[in-house]
Amino acid sequence: MHTGLSINDIKRLVKQSLYRLETGSKPGDSLVYDRQTGQYVGHIENKTSSFYQDSSYNVPSYIIEYLETFDSNGWNKNKSW
Repeated sequence: MHTGLSINDIKRLVKQSLYRLETGSKPGDSLVYDRQTGQYVGHIENKTSSFYQDSSYNVPSYIIEYLETFDSNGWNKNKSW
């Protein structure tokens, strides 16, 4: 079960339009938002290509189910955006 999201999870969710990216305060950084709820999920640091999930964000069940479906279907986690 997913409790935290990885950078690969974020890539999949953005590509499927479940999450959206917005420009962060630092050049190249991106803020991640849940499209359905509008809630802030976390941010991606461009310099390190790392995702940092907001501690107050609880991954909704529909996102967990979506990710588990992709995982069980052998999704290629190294796929580029």
